[in-house]
Amino acid sequence: MAHEHTIRRRVEFSETDMAGIVHFSRFFRYMEAAEHDFFRSLGHSIVTTIGGRSYGWPRVHAECDYKAPLAFEERFEVTLRVREIRNRSLIYDFIFTRLVDEAPADEVARGSITAVCVTEGEDGTMRATTLPPEITGLIEPAPAEPTD
Repeated sequence: MAHEHTIRRRVEFSETDMAGIVHFSRFFRYMEAAEHDFFRSLGHSIVTTIGGRSYGWPRVHAECDYKAPLAFEERFEVTLRVREIRNRSLIYDFIFTRLVDEAPADEVARGSITAVCVTEGEDGTMRATTLPPEITGLIEPAPAEPTD
C-alpha cells in the first residue's frame, strides 16, 4: 500500500518574484501537484467517479513553513507523505528538498494539507462523506520519520 510519493520539478521563471525566488504561494501549488500525481499513481484522479458517485477533495487546512529560498532554474522534489487517514479526510505532509546534481541536498520547506472527501448530495450541494474503500484500500499512513 502507498504512503509516500515524490515528484521532481524545476523552478520556472513565472513562479518567481522580482528577486528571482519562488513566491511563497507557489509552494501550495506544488503540494497540489504532488497530491494529484499521487492519486494518478493509484489509478484514480483527484476528481473521480466511483460506483456512480463523484468525489472531490476540498482543503480545510493548509500550511507551509519555509527554511530556504528556491531560485529560478533550480531543481527540487516534493515528497508527499500520508500522515493520517480519518473517516472523512486525509492529512498529508509535504517535504520540499533542493536537488544538486539530481541528488537531494537541503530541505527548503515543509507543508501540510487536510483534504475532506466530498460528494454531491441529493440537493446538489457538496457534503462530506466517508472515504471510499477504493481509495483507502490503496493507501496507509507513512511510518514516523526518524528523529535525530
